[in-house]
Amino acid sequence: MVHAQGRQEAARSAHSDTTAVHNDTTGELERKIQHTMQCLERRNQNYVMVSRKRMLFTSWRRAAKQQKAFLYCVANVLEKSMCKKGFVYLTGSARDIHYTENVTRALKKFTARFFHANCSDAFTKWKHYGLSRVEQQKTATQTELQARNKEFDDYLAKVSEVNAARCFKFFLGGRTSDVWRAWANVGR
Repeated sequence: MVHAQGRQEAARSAHSDTTAVHNDTTGELERKIQHTMQCLERRNQNYVMVSRKRMLFTSWRRAAKQQKAFLYCVANVLEKSMCKKGFVYLTGSARDIHYTENVTRALKKFTARFFHANCSDAFTKWKHYGLSRVEQQKTATQTELQARNKEFDDYLAKVSEVNAARCFKFFLGGRTSDVWRAWANVGR
């Protein structure tokens, strides 16, 4: 048992030695990879050593970004100027509406003063005369309408009486003959 423990300890120490060596080599490998990546990034960012195709595509990409930024800038400027123009139009139309209301109010006052000063008495007489004419026409129309309604109601009453008499006569005449026929058939 002691011998087995010794072997296990020897195996552990050998494993720890190999892992230490492995960790050292892994750390050195990672450092080299990091250094290589930094060199590649520096070369690409500073254009130290770039192929022609890569340089063309990089320049083209940068130019496309600049054009896009310029177009966005132009769009923003146009939008702001259009908004400003719209607000100028709104304030101008508000001023125009206010001015029109003031002018209308002043003209109404002038018209009212002129009417009261010059035309009110004549207009009142003309208005009363016109009102009496309209009332006469209205009463004449109402009496004519009542007369025609009474005439129509009388005509409707006559028609309904005649129709009722005809219907009664028709039903009585037809039923009596049917009743006699029925009795005749029952007797057979």
